[in-house]
Amino acid sequence: MKEVPSLPGGFKHWVHKEVMPAYIFYTYSKNRKWLSGYCTACGKEVKISGIKHNGGGSCPHCNKDVIYKSRGRRGSIIDRETVQIIQNISERELIVRFAKIYRKYPNSDIPDDDIYESARIFVTWDSNGDMKEEDFYCSFESGDMTPWKKGTRPVFSRWQNNFNADNCGYLYDKNLDSVLENTPWRYAQLKQFYQATYTPFYVMNYLNRFVEYPMMEYMVKLKLYKLAADIVDPRYYYNTLNQVINPKGNSINEVLGLDKSHLPLLQKVNPGSKQFELIKRCLKNRIKFDENLFHWCGRYGVGRLENLTVPLQYMTVHKLIRYASEQFEQFKRKSWSDPVGYYDMETLLNNYRDYLCMCEALEYDLSNSFVLYPANLPKAHDKVNDLSDTEQALAYEKQIQRLYQKLNSHYEFARSGYFIALPRSVKEIIEEGHKLHHCIGSYVKRIVKRQCLILFLRKVKEPDKPLCTVELNGVEIGQTSMFSNRPPTPPIKAFLKIWEREVLQAPALQEAA
Repeated sequence: MKEVPSLPGGFKHWVHKEVMPAYIFYTYSKNRKWLSGYCTACGKEVKISGIKHNGGGSCPHCNKDVIYKSRGRRGSIIDRETVQIIQNISERELIVRFAKIYRKYPNSDIPDDDIYESARIFVTWDSNGDMKEEDFYCSFESGDMTPWKKGTRPVFSRWQNNFNADNCGYLYDKNLDSVLENTPWRYAQLKQFYQATYTPFYVMNYLNRFVEYPMMEYMVKLKLYKLAADIVDPRYYYNTLNQVINPKGNSINEVLGLDKSHLPLLQKVNPGSKQFELIKRCLKNRIKFDENLFHWCGRYGVGRLENLTVPLQYMTVHKLIRYASEQFEQFKRKSWSDPVGYYDMETLLNNYRDYLCMCEALEYDLSNSFVLYPANLPKAHDKVNDLSDTEQALAYEKQIQRLYQKLNSHYEFARSGYFIALPRSVKEIIEEGHKLHHCIGSYVKRIVKRQCLILFLRKVKEPDKPLCTVELNGVEIGQTSMFSNRPPTPPIKAFLKIWEREVLQAPALQEAA
């Protein structure tokens, strides 16, 4: 601990300017257009007009983003933040320090600051680049001869926020170039990544991820900041990201699984992992890419392809964005106790897709704007889904028949004694499941609601005998099941590869689907 250097010069000034929220305090006067205020960022008296208590704006003197606070209504204000500082200990050792900042305005324009260090991580590496971490936390116990304890701070519950144990925070970036110069993170682009996102994060996640995944350097250089941020975030990396990118790729193209020609498009959109997967599916399904649509998807966290393709059969991108945004603003749930509404845009689009598919099944006129754009989507969705069992069965039957008439000629294919085709009725789908002893009969609702397509693969000489069932998601083959969910035999696999190449990858299929 004796080797720990002092904090960088200007650290407190940086915290004040770059980390802590700023306010303009003013005294309200009903009869005055211009009011005098005090900016906590620059410490200057300023003139302001047309403002509201707790409203946002910027200081007319220093241009810092501020929150307006009326002195008569502000009460006591307490802000707190976490800051991370990386410093050199020796040629092969760094320290990551975690400082906690409490700022109080006890009915005063001038704050009282309390800054203390809560944790330290010593990071060492050998000549092979293998890294080792050693954690310490400050016990805060009065009179303790050794306040620094080895390990991470114990907490009562991992499911409740503990400010002193939380190491996610802002990063002091003024010294990063010199600190990382002769370390394994020299090319990690940490400073560029942080200055582009400027949001609290846990810097050790970034350092660890770069060691195992050096291709992050090129992601940051290409300005794919959101994708890099998802790689850093364990929630995305361990749960979904490995399904979206190829961590073993030797080039950025292999990692992303896309041709170089698509990089300018990705740079414009700057997608997160969810939107990146959506873009890849669109490209694979030869769906025309619309930049505005994917900016919107990124803003609202939309990632399911079928939630876009179904409504876009009936409307333009502009009209879909406008309608969905208006409905979300109107029916957005403000709390878990709200009886009706949507927690997020993906849920709204799920309901809208269900509504449109059921309207198709019920043969409603979707060229009628009253039907296509219901004023109350939750109510309209519930209405078309609250059919009696008999009405629902009839609607599903009509939709399966309609899909067969519309799409079978585009998907059917015969070669080497096998053929593949769409089912012609609900009864056929249920019988397929019964005879092959699998659950395909439960997929009827998913087919009607465009979550997938189901096709039957059979021998040409035995066209009525179930052999293998194929699930299709866009142009991607999903599950393929023979009797009792057994995988397809080598001849059937070979047939499916030919079908995929000659049918699914054919340009004409996009227009049909």
